[in-house]
Amino acid sequence: MPFSCLEDQSPEVVNTYHITVALSTVEAEYVAMSRCTQQMRWMQSWLNEIDIKHNSPGIIRGDGRGGITLTKITKDHGKVKHIDICHHYICELVKSSAIQIDRVSSAENLADMFTKFLFHDHHHGFLQMLDIGV
Repeated sequence: MPFSCLEDQSPEVVNTYHITVALSTVEAEYVAMSRCTQQMRWMQSWLNEIDIKHNSPGIIRGDGRGGITLTKITKDHGKVKHIDICHHYICELVKSSAIQIDRVSSAENLADMFTKFLFHDHHHGFLQMLDIGV
């Protein structure tokens, strides 16, 4: 119910949802990396305010080649013209070296453990990478 107006919900709560429908997997990966970038920049800003050192540039790892390529080259790419302009912020940060986008293979992508069905061996391999005993 993100856009419903219920009596017990304030407009601020209702308006915090942003619904985006991706037309392709590449677009979905690109938008997800963009949102991750925005969150990382906020966290870096907060850490700077309280004088806690952090690594710079921030590193975002993804397994989608298409999404990673779009962060570096959007020129002459007809499939990105419909993507909301706010998501292209990631391109500016990549060009200015404020963030770094690295590709991680699916076999080493720990996030898959939380988002995909994995076979027993693959799941236990991720648990070992996280240093979680089973």
